[in-house]
Amino acid sequence: MIATLLISAGWACASSDLVILEPTAVGAKDLPVWVGQPLLEPGTAVQNWSIPLMASEPNSNRALAVTVIYKDGSDGFLRVIWNGILKQMTLSDNLQEGVDILNRRTLLLTWDDLKGDGNLVFQSDRTPFPVVKVILQWVDPVSLYANKVRDVPFVLTANHTVSQQEASGAPIAASADDWRGEVLTAVLQDQAVPWDGRTAFSANITQTGVRDLLEMEVSGLEATPALWINNQFAGWLNVDVPDLWDPAWVKTSTNIQYAGWRKARMILPPDALKVGQNTFQFTWKNQTPAAMRKLKLQIAYSPASSTNSSTSTNTVTQP
Repeated sequence: MIATLLISAGWACASSDLVILEPTAVGAKDLPVWVGQPLLEPGTAVQNWSIPLMASEPNSNRALAVTVIYKDGSDGFLRVIWNGILKQMTLSDNLQEGVDILNRRTLLLTWDDLKGDGNLVFQSDRTPFPVVKVILQWVDPVSLYANKVRDVPFVLTANHTVSQQEASGAPIAASADDWRGEVLTAVLQDQAVPWDGRTAFSANITQTGVRDLLEMEVSGLEATPALWINNQFAGWLNVDVPDLWDPAWVKTSTNIQYAGWRKARMILPPDALKVGQNTFQFTWKNQTPAAMRKLKLQIAYSPASSTNSSTSTNTVTQP
């Protein structure tokens, strides 16, 4: 029997009210009393976009979830700073993951951080300024049930669940192969990489299981990807589709695009995997460039065979 823990370490949205700010907006915006008019300060080397915040929220137990939607890239930086009267801190030294996508990251400012007036400052040396919009939302502390501490979500906004590590503003932590009971999770590709279908991923399996699942996170993908295992068609991945009222959707001149990562997964057909080397490739309509990260293979074993099973992985990019 798995023990269930009560953890008082989560945050959940206090209301559905969102404050959405854009650095390209023209003219004054009607804002709550605790948010001042943002100011974009162009510079020759670094641009600053400042959002004044006044700690007038009456509930001192609350925290402020700051969701940043931005154009990621392989050059330059995007830094987030809280420059308060009583406290100054760097929320993230660089939000970028190094791929050309429309990305999203949620950070957290506690009430202790926000005491006194201050400015939420976004700094970048990139041109044009990479921030597309910022979403502010108050969150309340909540008690959460979970089987393990690592399963506990940290920030629950109106639209997304964010881990404690992501909300810290630090670089995205590396994943590692992991056992949970009789289920092995093997990491085939961890870091964010450009994805155009030319890359083949592989896993060397010492023993097949009774059920297999492949999952990843994708960004910029406008079509449903097909999975090929050992050059055989295995099926179509199921990609999460957010509600169209989600503020992470961003309008472009010709389209509407989702910012951030979405999970894609599928249960593999029986006998799709074999003992030894297995290759995984993906195709989709028009093969438009996208990005992917955290590609993982889960294999469920019977209790008697799980202790003797392992995988090793590598990737090959085709010319």
